Amino acid sequence: MLVDTLLRKGNSDKSSSVKNMLSRGKFYQYIFLLFFIVSQATGIAQDAGVTEKYNNALNQAEKLYFEKNYAEAKTAFEQALEIKPDEKHPVSRISEINKILGIADEGKGNFASIIAEADQLFEQKKYDEALEAYKNANRIDPDNAHAADRVLEVHTLIKRNENLSAEYNNLIESGNRYLEMKDFEKAQESFSEALSLKPGEDYPARKINEIKEHLEVAKNYEAAIEAADALYIEKKYEEAIVAYTSAEKIKPDEDYPANMISRIEDIFAKLDERYQAAVESGDNLFDQDQLEQALISYNSALEMKPDEDYPKSMITMINGMIQGEAEANTKYNQLIAKGDEHLAGLNYLEAQMAFEEAAEIKPEESYPKEKLEEIALEMGKIEATEEEFQTFIAQADEYFDAGQFDQATAEYNNALEVKTGDAYALSRIADIEKIKAEIAATQQAYDEAIVKADSYFKNEDYQSAQAEFQKAT
Repeated sequence: MLVDTLLRKGNSDKSSSVKNMLSRGKFYQYIFLLFFIVSQATGIAQDAGVTEKYNNALNQAEKLYFEKNYAEAKTAFEQALEIKPDEKHPVSRISEINKILGIADEGKGNFASIIAEADQLFEQKKYDEALEAYKNANRIDPDNAHAADRVLEVHTLIKRNENLSAEYNNLIESGNRYLEMKDFEKAQESFSEALSLKPGEDYPARKINEIKEHLEVAKNYEAAIEAADALYIEKKYEEAIVAYTSAEKIKPDEDYPANMISRIEDIFAKLDERYQAAVESGDNLFDQDQLEQALISYNSALEMKPDEDYPKSMITMINGMIQGEAEANTKYNQLIAKGDEHLAGLNYLEAQMAFEEAAEIKPEESYPKEKLEEIALEMGKIEATEEEFQTFIAQADEYFDAGQFDQATAEYNNALEVKTGDAYALSRIADIEKIKAEIAATQQAYDEAIVKADSYFKNEDYQSAQAEFQKAT
């Protein structure tokens, strides 16, 4: 039989224990056969001594359980759980016994506080501590889905973070290697990937900013050199000097701009020629309203001849113009923004004043003029609407004063069609309704008094009739 086969495969102590239990009846044979099979399968992957001790304790606990000796069975299951704390079956049996005995599961009182602590640790990303707390909660209540799910989730997060850190470190090392090789684009890619893995890390973010700054400087430098070379080819030497000087300021360690400036300087035989070229360049740029570039040319001329008044005067003038233009631009932009805001809020007069002032600052700009035309059109519509509204109101007021309340109501309603929800028109209609109600009430009281008076009079109760007639009057 299968039982005998299993007994031959088990050790002698365990086989003896099972034989003893099987001697108690066929029912126990099936029950303990099941747990014997489970204990044998579990023992394959675990330490033989611990497994045997656990299985013996578990078998004894199950025997007591099925004999309905619940108190001793509970103690036996607790002993089995001490041997293998991670096993869920003893916890489940203890919970069943507690329900049978009519008592609460041990530890359930602390379950809520343990889960709360575990959740707090989870939110703080203290995953190792959270995992232990969730495990404790799971031991107390194995059927709680939140605790069980969080054990798996936190374990996965811990493994993922370990893998994440390794990948992050590899990317940082790659980025640093690319930096040493001056391969800035690949370095930026590595640091960006590292930062995407750990967004809170300062190092990759700092390196990315450094690379961006370097690439931006390189881009500006190349553009400046390209412009300077074009000027050099066109034999615009003074302007080329200015352009190479600009490039040199971008990357002071580069030799090329200085070499080109020296080459240009060799072309000029005399200082006067260079000075005149710089002044002419400044004058041309000034005439073209390229004030910033003109300022560079005049400064270059002034560096050649510091005692010359002309470049000094032009520099002073340009600085004043640049400052004035900047202030005018600022004021203009503020007025445009203010006008747009008022226009959006349908505050046409305020918008009109803002756009008019902006147009005075920059008469060549079309935007404020277009907005003023738009405002004039809208204000014309408003004026026409207001005129129509006031016409209806005036006619309605005449009817109201004349006591022609139905006609007045009609005109007030016409006014409301022009201005929906107008408070005055609505209040006058309400007044008319009130007056009509009062008139109706007075008429009803009059009619009732007359009827009573006539009745008293017919019955020759003249005193009562007189009183009712007086009420009617």
